[in-house]
Amino acid sequence: MKEAYGGIFNIVFIVIFLVIAIGVLGLTFSYTKAFKMKNAVVGAMEEYEGRICLSGFRDKVEKEAIALGYSPTGLVCPDGYTAMDGFFCYALEEGSPHTITMRGQEYKYVVYHVVTQFDIHFPIIEKAMGIHFFQVRGDTDMIYVNDWHVPTCA
Repeated sequence: MKEAYGGIFNIVFIVIFLVIAIGVLGLTFSYTKAFKMKNAVVGAMEEYEGRICLSGFRDKVEKEAIALGYSPTGLVCPDGYTAMDGFFCYALEEGSPHTITMRGQEYKYVVYHVVTQFDIHFPIIEKAMGIHFFQVRGDTDMIYVNDWHVPTCA
């Protein structure tokens, strides 16, 4: 009878290990998707020179989200950020547009802060940490805006 209990404990330990290992792999996979999406959004913002209201920008972000299989169920933006098409949140750096002087000439530039989110539906992590989503943050490089006004998409 003593050996029977030892076998049950071994099975329980194996099951717990597998649940934790699968949870960590799922978390890593979801984080990677959100990180790649953040990079795609930052790249598109820089490519379109901050003109985030253009349909070309939105189409590019949507195509990248579909290609990655990225779709957060309930996008939660931090305070001061604006949600864009349910894929990401963005905000202009405080005080934008900034001014920089190079070679005796002044240039205006902005920097966007971008937040993407990934959801986890893993009961152990949700109960232990009290949250069911994580966010990935990033910033664009300086985007020069001398010839246009900073957009507000409404």
